[in-house]
This record gives sequence, structure tokens and C-alpha cells, in this order.
Amino acid sequence: MFEKIGSVRPQCYCFQNAVTDIKWDHFNDNVLASGSADCTVKIWYISDQMKTQCVRTLARHSRRVDQVEWHTTVDNVLLSAGSDSKIFLWDVEANSIIYEISDFALTCIAFSPNSSIFAATSRQSHRVCIFDARTGNAMKSTVLPHDGGMPPKVVFAGAQRLITFGNTRINRRQLAIHSISSFAKARPAPTQTFTCVWWDAKRTIHHELLAAGKTGAASIYVDQLQKLAGAMRENDEKDQESTCCRTTRAIRCIDNLLYPQSLLIQPLSFIVPRRSDQFHPDLYPPTRGPTPAASLPEWRAGLDAAPVQLQLRPGQLYATSKPVRLRGRSGSPKLITSDLNNDMKFRFLSQITKPDYRAVDEREDCEEIFKLIEVKQKVQECRANR
Repeated sequence: MFEKIGSVRPQCYCFQNAVTDIKWDHFNDNVLASGSADCTVKIWYISDQMKTQCVRTLARHSRRVDQVEWHTTVDNVLLSAGSDSKIFLWDVEANSIIYEISDFALTCIAFSPNSSIFAATSRQSHRVCIFDARTGNAMKSTVLPHDGGMPPKVVFAGAQRLITFGNTRINRRQLAIHSISSFAKARPAPTQTFTCVWWDAKRTIHHELLAAGKTGAASIYVDQLQKLAGAMRENDEKDQESTCCRTTRAIRCIDNLLYPQSLLIQPLSFIVPRRSDQFHPDLYPPTRGPTPAASLPEWRAGLDAAPVQLQLRPGQLYATSKPVRLRGRSGSPKLITSDLNNDMKFRFLSQITKPDYRAVDEREDCEEIFKLIEVKQKVQECRANR
């Protein structure tokens, strides 16, 4: 059941078994991916009138689907993991599989910020493994410090760090911070909650990790030196079975400002009181925009692009309402969820234009320019060979 504030509650009854995971599309607020115990991954389109439609059914798993993850920089690319020890990378638009990883009994998967790699944890081998997201080849792995029987979880804390969650043999919950470059054995720290975790890298001094579980929800601060900064801040004491994180684009900036009415300013957590009635952009750091940073051919050719960021401004609507349609042959239609020309335009406008009349070899970003030229040549060769 999908619920929105109000009395309209559309329901979907296309599942043959329990729903195990749901994820909203990063680039289309009307598209939702769901994994189910009936061994299928379904792509849903929810219109602004709250009408639901199943536009794709991805059925290649032989056992239940445990987790689904959308690509962070490319539209219509989905990663699914199941209890059949298989991982699939899907091209949702073409309804095809890019690659398959077999014989890996995983418990959790997570993309890196630019989706060049992804991490997966295994309860049987008690290891965390790093995979090349383009080919599916295993790059490196290490033994987890969590030796308990609870399924370990993993989340990327920036481009060079991993945070894993697990428990000990005496059922003490703990987390550990890993460096991807060295991948040395990490020192675990005790924690209380880790059923659902998210990483918030928008804070400049201390990054914030949000965790929820049976003992409530908590905020954990991690500094730049891969250490826990201070104690946890408990937000809620109620048990949390499953939660979701909404994009920062949905924040109403004006409604979240605090205007003191007296000379006394009371310190409130996560709220910075200001005496001016003007908008303060430093309270709202840049957040991920609804525009893909690269196309699928560019990403597969080797382009590592960071997610497109946008600056929040009051009175502007950043929600996306993109129509979804099927185009092409009736036997294998393509799922069109965005306007590629429009995405390319906003991707170009989000870049900072700096005039530089020096030769390419003399510029500081010469490696990035040569890499971009190489990627464009590979994309053109792939199109010519079709």
C-alpha cells in the first residue's frame, strides 16, 4: 500500500508474496522499485493522481529478492540481490540484464557515491567485498569484525570509507569503519540500532549516520579521521522495523526556519536560530538533484561522474513529475522515464563554466578532459557497431 498525506490511499495487489524492499527512483519521484518474496522485482509508476501501474516485472531470481538499489548517477539502472546467492544489474529501460554475479550469499548491498563500485556483506563467510559496478568482478574483500549470527549491513560513508554493522557472539550490536584504500581490519564500536541506516554527508565538520532499529532511532557522528565523534543522539525510543529516507529536495525551506521573538535564544538541536528574516543558504547545503550525471553508455565506457547537486532556494519546487511510457516494439518495448535532452541541458547548466585559454596539457584538469574524450570515442564506437 502506498500512502500519501490525505484520504487517498492507492493499493497494489500484484504481489504473490510478501514485499521485502522498496526504493524510490533518484531521478523520478513517480517511479518506485520493489522486491518481493515471489522472486520478482517490480517497477511501479505512481501518478500525481495517486494511480498506480506496474510498468516492469523483472523475474530472474529463483528465490526471494532481499534488496534493490537504484544507481546513483545513471537513470534506469537497478541492482537487485536475492536469497539465491545472485546479484543482477538491470537495464530497466531495455528490460535486460547487464551482468550477473553468482554464488555470493549476501545480506546487504550498497552503491558508492558515484556508483563506480558497490559493496556487499556475507553472513556465511563474515566478509565484506568490493565489486566493480561496471563488470561485476570482485576487487577486494576483508573479514568483518562482527562474528555474531545477525545479518551484517553496510553503507558507504563517502568515497573512501565503509561502515558495517553487526553483532558479537554474545549478541552485542556494533559498527565498524573501514578504509577502502587500505581495507585494514577495523576496530568495532558498540551501538544499539542498525536495522536501517543512511549516510548524510552534507555536514562539513562532522558527517552524520542515521540508524534505526529495535531500540529506536539514533544519530551517530563520524569525523574525517574515521573515528566516532562523541556519543550517539537518541531520537526515538520506539522500535523501528522499517523506515525510508526522503530526498532533501522535499524540504520546505521557509517552514523549517526558526525566528526568535525575544532576546533569549534557546539552543535547539539541529536548528540554528537566526535573528534575520532573510533566507540563509548555509543552513541548507547542496543536495542531490533529479538529473542523472551520465548516461548508461557513458558510464559503461568508464565515466565516473559525481551526482548532480543543486542549491535549495525558498519558493522553488524541486519535485519531479515525469511521465512514464513504453516505446518501441510490442515484444520488447523500452521504458521511457525521462527526457534525455532535457537531462543533458540541466546537467550542462549545473556545471561551473570557467574560461581557460591554455592548452589542454597545461591545465590542472587535463586528465579529466582526456578521460572525457576517451569516453565519448568509446560511446561513438559502440553506436557505430550496432
